This record gives sequence, structure tokens and C-alpha cells, in this order.
Amino acid sequence: MALVANAKAAWGSAVFFLGAVYANPVPRLRDAFNAQSGRGRAWRYAGDPSTGVWCGAYAIDDGPVQIWTPKQPIPEEFRIAAADSDWLVVAHNDSFESDIEERLLGPRRGWPINPIERHRCTMAAALANALPGALDKAAAALELPVRKDAEGHRLMLAMAKPRKPRPGEDPNGIYWHDDPERIRRLRA
Repeated sequence: MALVANAKAAWGSAVFFLGAVYANPVPRLRDAFNAQSGRGRAWRYAGDPSTGVWCGAYAIDDGPVQIWTPKQPIPEEFRIAAADSDWLVVAHNDSFESDIEERLLGPRRGWPINPIERHRCTMAAALANALPGALDKAAAALELPVRKDAEGHRLMLAMAKPRKPRPGEDPNGIYWHDDPERIRRLRA
């Protein structure tokens, strides 16, 4: 529920903003990644060797949200979007998604990179239209039917940072909240 609900909330605002900007529809690839790292801010976080991706969500236009995990091949939709200049990539806080793609997924997995001029950030669009930048607040202001999943957001934040070592674990090791149930909930 976490990633899918949050993606739908973000992309609902993408449809609203992009529909107002573009008279002729263009194919839109909407993406969102959940990652974990022992480091701070997005750019540094994305390039740090301790950073990994738990999963990603994507959809084409208003199609169903699909979940990608690192054990799967790169979705063909990302290759198509990178190769076709008619496509746009839409994300809420696009700089984070771009950093993950450019500094982590590209170098480690050969992920296709879309040129920055074809990116659209729904957070920037919200702020430019005097709406809140925070996803949950922007969705509420737009009265979108799908809202950010608060419990899922808390789960994502917990899984994004290392946990403290448990008794018997190396105190210098990096450990995650990576039990199967949490991973399942994050990807739901």
C-alpha cells in the first residue's frame, strides 16, 4: 500500500499540472524509488556505496502502477522513454529520483538516463502554483481521491536509514530494517 498509494497521490497532481501545461498529450513515465543509505542528503546519498534501492514504482500515463525490484531487469518502459524525445518523466521531488537514477542505478545497473529537459517535477509545479510542496499537503489542497499513505511513509523513512546493531551483531556493521514483512509492506 505504501509505495503505490504515495505514487498515485504524486501522479494525480502530475496529471493536474501537466494537463494544464500541455495541450497535446505526450507519453509520460512516472517514477518513484525507495532507497536506503548510511548517508544524508539526496545527491550524496545517491552516490554513496552504502545506498541501495528497495524498489521503484512506475506507470505510463494513467495506467496501473507497476513495482520494480532490483532482482528484476530494467523495465522496457524506461529504455523507451530515454530513447524517445516525445516522452516526459514525471516525479514528485524529481531531483531525488534523478539522483538515484544518475548516481546509483545508471552506474551500477546500466539504467537509461532521460535528459533533464524532459523531466517534470510535480513538487516544483505545486510550488509554482502557490500550493504546498509536501506531497500529502498538495494532494489535500487539490482534493485528490488518493492520498499519501502516512503509515507507509513512516515505514519508508525507517527502512531508509540503518538500524542499530542487535546483540551479537558486529557493532561496526550496517544493518537495515529488512525483514520480509517490512519489504512486502513497502512494495505493496
